[in-house]
Amino acid sequence: MSVVDNQTEKFFTATLRNTKVSDTGTYWCGISIAGSDCGRKFYLEVIKGEPKLHVSSQSVSGYEGGNAVVVCHGASEWCQIGGSCVRSNGGTSNKTAVHISVNDDALNVTLSELKREDSGWYYCSDGEITDE
Repeated sequence: MSVVDNQTEKFFTATLRNTKVSDTGTYWCGISIAGSDCGRKFYLEVIKGEPKLHVSSQSVSGYEGGNAVVVCHGASEWCQIGGSCVRSNGGTSNKTAVHISVNDDALNVTLSELKREDSGWYYCSDGEITDE
């Protein structure tokens, strides 16, 4: 496992690589500040083979005023963490136009006329993700 702490943006990323089915289980992700813990438990299920829901590229970049394209396999919506989701008919996310086309069980998501504020974390969903 590797952990990268971005103190400027106030987030950290924990990455578990080369996972095995035996890594399936309940994990806790959080921080400790002045002896007080803040975090959340989550369940990770590791399965063999390619997952039904995945993206073609984990990292996508673009230029202000340009476009960025993400291909989401097995997804029905495109979501910004802490924001709203856009379904397969398209719409807007954080005032940015989101165009979606469906091709071979994949959502082709195009973010148009990018702004600096569009930087951040996004995810593809099959509509079954809940915040519990």
